[in-house]
Amino acid sequence: RDEPDLGAGRVHSLASMKWRSDTTTILKRFFAELAAMPEGNALSMVNLCSGVSHEWHQWSFLKHDPDTSGPMTDHFRAWLAKKYGADRALAAAWNDPRATIAG
Repeated sequence: RDEPDLGAGRVHSLASMKWRSDTTTILKRFFAELAAMPEGNALSMVNLCSGVSHEWHQWSFLKHDPDTSGPMTDHFRAWLAKKYGADRALAAAWNDPRATIAG
């Protein structure tokens, strides 16, 4: 059966620093308020989920499309810079003289 993806609606990139920062702020508030409630003492676990099927897959996972958003592209370029350090090393590793960290 061909499962539909989530369609054209707006979704966050799992690499978005804004989303991560906003989510951290909200979760800290949520857990502080929960801890102050009597029910907070009875809690044993919280399962945080996001992405397709809430399994931390990027939102276009069902159609096997990569996350090519600005935040993920920035994240990937930062990873390339950390791993290879310079364009020359990247080009050599990828056997492509045109390869650059900046794209």
